[in-house]
Amino acid sequence: MTTPITRSEIEWLLVHWARWAYHRRGIGLDWPSIEPYERLAHERMGDTAPTPEIADRVAQAVDRAVAELIQARPAEGEALARYYLNRETYRSLARKLKRRHQIVAHQVDAGRMWVEGRLVDLLAAD
Repeated sequence: MTTPITRSEIEWLLVHWARWAYHRRGIGLDWPSIEPYERLAHERMGDTAPTPEIADRVAQAVDRAVAELIQARPAEGEALARYYLNRETYRSLARKLKRRHQIVAHQVDAGRMWVEGRLVDLLAAD
C-alpha cells in the first residue's frame, strides 16, 4: 500500500482494530453516543462485541503502529488507544485524564494522523 490512507479508511481501520483487540485480548468496548458512532449506538452488545472485519495481518500492523505511537508520543497514544479500545467519549476520557475535552480531541486526532503515516510504511513493507 503506497497510496495515502483517507480519513474514513483510518477510522475504519482503528474501529476494526479495536474490535479485533477485543476478540483477541478480551478488552471491553462501549460505544459512545457521539459521531461517527451514532449509527452504532442502537446496538446492544450484551456479552459480545461486533465481529472485526479486518485481516489479522492488517490488525497487527495497526496494533504495532499504536504501540509505537504510545512509545513515541505517550499522551496522544494513550488518548487514541483509550478512545478506540474503551469507546469513550472525548468528555468522559477528558475527565479520566484530567484534561479539557478539546485537548483530548486534538490528541486523538494527532494520534490518528501519526498512526496513518506509520501504517503507510508498515503496510507497504508487506
